[in-house]
Amino acid sequence: MSLDVVAIAADILRAREATPPRIAIEPFDNTSLDQAYAVQFETAKLRLKRGDKQIGYKIGCTSRPIQAQIGIHEPIFGRLFEQDRRISPQAISRGDFDGLAIEGELAVELDCDPHVLPTALVGIENAISRVFPVIELHHFGHEAMDLNAQVLVANNAIHAGFVQPRNDRATSLTKLANLSIRFDSAEVAFVPSEELIETLLNSLSWLREKLLADEEAPLLRPPVIVLCGSVAPLFRIADPTAIDVTFGDHDHIRCYVQ
Repeated sequence: MSLDVVAIAADILRAREATPPRIAIEPFDNTSLDQAYAVQFETAKLRLKRGDKQIGYKIGCTSRPIQAQIGIHEPIFGRLFEQDRRISPQAISRGDFDGLAIEGELAVELDCDPHVLPTALVGIENAISRVFPVIELHHFGHEAMDLNAQVLVANNAIHAGFVQPRNDRATSLTKLANLSIRFDSAEVAFVPSEELIETLLNSLSWLREKLLADEEAPLLRPPVIVLCGSVAPLFRIADPTAIDVTFGDHDHIRCYVQ
């Protein structure tokens, strides 16, 4: 099936920036993942052309159950922009999203573009200048059955921004702690450090290979931020909620949903 990638990308960007925003379900029923990534890339080019700045990537669908649910065998990625970065503590409105959902996860700051990460895990570790927690924001107003891999990829992995700590202190992999997610002070998810490290390293290795296979993917100037995917569930947020993500004694981020 042929697609007018440029026209679809323009439609996606207008829809995401409408009031209220929405993600596009059509025309991705019978398209390939390569076509969906082409739409994502074209949408990113439109943002770059108007002056937005790409600062990194997000990796999604890192768990086997989620991959099986949407019919893929590997993760997916989207692109991060400076204009979508928020600093903790942050107040956000549910009306600014096409069905708000959040994930608590780890991000890394790399001192090189992911294309040129070393193949060995120890080399990847050495390229990480900082590890920190984030609250990733998603457009998730549709039923899961409607969000196949092509829809997710074309809509930039339904990424709608992220909240990061205000400080920029460094945390190495050797000092990783457990991750806790709380809603209104009640813990809803807990991820041990061992699972965080495994997900982080596997995600970066996968992203390197994926970008190397894409001749059009641009080289980004360091520091490059990568959201490494969530071990904890994705949570829909339907009511006013105070969301806290803590990363041991290192960082604490908060998002007030109104």
